[in-house]
Amino acid sequence: MKLDDLQDLTDLFEYKELSKKSKASQKDVDDLVKSIKKGRWAKTKQQLY
Repeated sequence: MKLDDLQDLTDLFEYKELSKKSKASQKDVDDLVKSIKKGRWAKTKQQLY
């Protein structure tokens, strides 16, 4: 097993531990991701044009 694989496994366990206490729904997460992507695109577009 590679060191990267062990880090991925550790990250997964940490994610599981942190997310089990979350009260966010999948819709909440989807909305947050959508707003972040929209803001990122607006900033990138402004830099390009």
